[in-house]
Amino acid sequence: MSSDTPEPGAGLEAMPVDTEAATPPQAQIALRKKDLIERVVARSGLKKPQVKAAMDALLEELGEALSQDVPLILPPLGKLRVARRDTKGQGEVMVLKLRRSSAAQGPETADEEEV
Repeated sequence: MSSDTPEPGAGLEAMPVDTEAATPPQAQIALRKKDLIERVVARSGLKKPQVKAAMDALLEELGEALSQDVPLILPPLGKLRVARRDTKGQGEVMVLKLRRSSAAQGPETADEEEV
């Protein structure tokens, strides 16, 4: 071999791995009922037992309305309706459609939808 011929692997340097590019930009963590109750307590100033009782009643009513295919018009959340329903196994699967007005969306939400 001549000295002009590079050795195999010569000049290759370890490429830095961008670990942030491999993970999603924002890991979505589900908002659990317990966390939602804590947020409502903080926002409203009400006591936790009051909020918990109201949330339980609210969630039961929402569940019943969706089971009966009643459209929900709940500003500032938006208009929610059952788009498709299927019974599989032990439970019921519903595909819901949520329509929000642009005024109800915060600036963070509006940017995410454009992407």
